[in-house]
Amino acid sequence: MPLGSPEQPIVEQPRTLARITEQLEQRPAAPERASASPAARASIPQSSAAPRVQKSPLREDIEIALADEQLKALYMGLDPQVQQAFRGAASRLAERLEAMFVRGPVDVREAHGDIVRWLHVIPRLNRWFLTQEAKVKTDAILALARKQK
Repeated sequence: MPLGSPEQPIVEQPRTLARITEQLEQRPAAPERASASPAARASIPQSSAAPRVQKSPLREDIEIALADEQLKALYMGLDPQVQQAFRGAASRLAERLEAMFVRGPVDVREAHGDIVRWLHVIPRLNRWFLTQEAKVKTDAILALARKQK
């Protein structure tokens, strides 16, 4: 049964640009990176996993703009393989949107198309729900672009 179909109604949550803007304003400023002394670095245990890449403040803002409670609930209901594909697509989307911000004016059509392709990773997603989510997320990205100016 497709998500958001009449048999499984979508519970509307208040999602406005004001809420997203509030979340972006509440995010603490990025701390200044102090260089650690060699002794301090030596005391930090090195994990065998790949090192975690530090995200830029812009990238974190983009991820905040793309995330919402309803999408998180859908994500938690996905199979692990689909979750991994969704995370990978989300990472590529955030990277691409960040490049758009750095390059210059954000191309609305390109951003919207990228968001739609990202949401298409979710199986059995209702077309109308996808369209609505893509529009809300595109509006959030545009609000972030205006804030960055």
